[in-house]
Amino acid sequence: YPTEIEFKEASLFDYMSRAVMRAESRTEKYPDGGDYNAVAFDPGRKARKSDRAVTQNTVGQNAKQFGESKGLGAFQMDVHHMLPLVRKYMGQNKKWLYSQSFSPVFQDQMFYFSLLNGRMMDLLTGEITENEFYSNIIKKWPSLPGPNQKKGDVTVGENRATVDRLDLSGILNLKVPPGLLSRP
Repeated sequence: YPTEIEFKEASLFDYMSRAVMRAESRTEKYPDGGDYNAVAFDPGRKARKSDRAVTQNTVGQNAKQFGESKGLGAFQMDVHHMLPLVRKYMGQNKKWLYSQSFSPVFQDQMFYFSLLNGRMMDLLTGEITENEFYSNIIKKWPSLPGPNQKKGDVTVGENRATVDRLDLSGILNLKVPPGLLSRP
């Protein structure tokens, strides 16, 4: 059975993944986000395109086809973002990363590591504030609103928030029923 922190961790992962997908992976095929095949904007395009090959390729094949800096998938990950994550959390190298299938499961795993890197566990244990967590997360996903921001506000550089303000208080203040945390 999960601990209370693990229960909140799963809830936060679910909430944040839906928010980032809404903000980052809208395509003509998935106008509300969540396209694991999304390819980042190209200059002059009004919408991200969806390319079925993205999830059928390895990370290396995608890097060769689209470039190492092109954001791909539901969370718009690129090699430069994923490589430090696989080094830190998996003890792996670029060769290993390039050999991995860019499947939805792998994308979710990289997103989880991104949240850990943004200090998700410190947020859940009260070591950092919600605003500090937002500040960490918008460095990677500037289309999310930062502290005290709403949809349309400028976030990082010239990026604008594409979704409404996130509210994590329900998760952070969640009182988990004891029956969910221990064996009956």
